[in-house]
Amino acid sequence: MAGFEDGDFRGWTTQGRASSLVVICGDGAAPEGNCYARLSTDGTVPSDVPTRVFRSDFTIPAAGYNGMYEVSFWHMFDAEDYLPYNDYLRVSVLNATDGVVLGSVTTDVAAVGTFGSTDWSLYALEIDVPAGTAGLVIQVEAVVSNVLDDVLDSFGFVDGFALRTIIA
Repeated sequence: MAGFEDGDFRGWTTQGRASSLVVICGDGAAPEGNCYARLSTDGTVPSDVPTRVFRSDFTIPAAGYNGMYEVSFWHMFDAEDYLPYNDYLRVSVLNATDGVVLGSVTTDVAAVGTFGSTDWSLYALEIDVPAGTAGLVIQVEAVVSNVLDDVLDSFGFVDGFALRTIIA
């Protein structure tokens, strides 16, 4: 599907301050390839639009038979905050036509602890597409947000978005 191997957000739609969206290449930390995206809260307050990247050009083809597909991606969260300031990273897979969330993963300060972080984790979502479905357009979205303050910034990292056929 998509990653960040071009070294930028080409093909992605972004929201948030430009300084809060960075593609990092060559530091050896990418779980796939050489580049990954870092999203930061960058001093945004809860009433601001959160830092967000998304794209919706992934189509599961129409078929005359049932099919099973898998959408996967890598994610990591670095909480540079403490409770009650429950900053979070949420990565979601949505039906781009109606906005219905098909699956998501959220990591926050409450889960990782004060100034805690996670390692890279692989998330995989199986999507069953019934026979006769006219091609399902998938949107993937990553959001990182400050909660209750704008003092300490937290970071979300994403990479290696993939769509594969399990049963065709």
